[in-house]
Amino acid sequence: MSTVQTNNIVDVLGIGKPTLNGENVVTEEATQTIAGQKTFSTPVKLADAVNYDEAVSKNQLDTKPTGFKNLIINANGLINQRGYVSGTATTVNNEYTLDRWRVITSGEALTFSTTDNITTFTAPLNGVEQIVEDINVISGNYTLSFTGTATATISQSSDNVTYTAVTANADGSYTIVGMLYTKVNLAGGTFSLVQLEEGSVATPFEQRPYGLELSLCQRYYKEDSFICVRVNDNSSFVGQSIQSISFALMRSKPTFTFTLLSDVFGDGQNTSGLSDNLGTDLVPHNDNLSAVGHYTEHLVKMDAEL
Repeated sequence: MSTVQTNNIVDVLGIGKPTLNGENVVTEEATQTIAGQKTFSTPVKLADAVNYDEAVSKNQLDTKPTGFKNLIINANGLINQRGYVSGTATTVNNEYTLDRWRVITSGEALTFSTTDNITTFTAPLNGVEQIVEDINVISGNYTLSFTGTATATISQSSDNVTYTAVTANADGSYTIVGMLYTKVNLAGGTFSLVQLEEGSVATPFEQRPYGLELSLCQRYYKEDSFICVRVNDNSSFVGQSIQSISFALMRSKPTFTFTLLSDVFGDGQNTSGLSDNLGTDLVPHNDNLSAVGHYTEHLVKMDAEL
């Protein structure tokens, strides 16, 4: 038999029996008194008069799972693998800046600053945008919320080429179709703590752990370093990497860009790489190494952005 002590509520807090709209919240059944403590031989139940909509308002109730309700990745702008500097003018259309955020028009820039771990963005005239991958979208009503003055638009596409605008409903929500690429554009103003979530009511911003947010970003872009060493003169490649680099968890096979970081012997860089049979790992090599024991260090950027 379960025991529920009610004296803590009444005597310690001094608030009396809990009520709502004049009705008792708790009803007691088959009460007994044992050693001065009130117990119940049957379960305590909520009184029939309780109305759940009255007890907890919809604005206070958040029933979505913690950790994955926000479809926007890097919504707080703390992940910056490319090292983008605030206010730097882009040189091509749709250039990525902070992870998952791209500036639409060449020559415009994204400005941002972070205070108390909250990043405030200033979007240029033609905007910055993020594309939510189609496999992360299910059909339903969604709410887009943020703090700031930017103008927001949402559009969808089946091929990530031609997008059709989604018109907001009367309550401000958007009816979104599942398995379509979903683009969120913010233009001509400031924004922070942007969130796209299922439902017609905005809930508090979801702060995910940094490591989790980084892993979500690395599905689309990541960087790694490696060393190429010439170990003998019979290798298929003059300088073979001593490690393989996995891209198995990325959205698709990425494009690779190599940058020379250090060159002890002045051999320079002639770098490429082969994928394994599964197409999930890269084995880089440098054909410029001139002698056994020569080595170079390289950076590889892996881009699988939408």
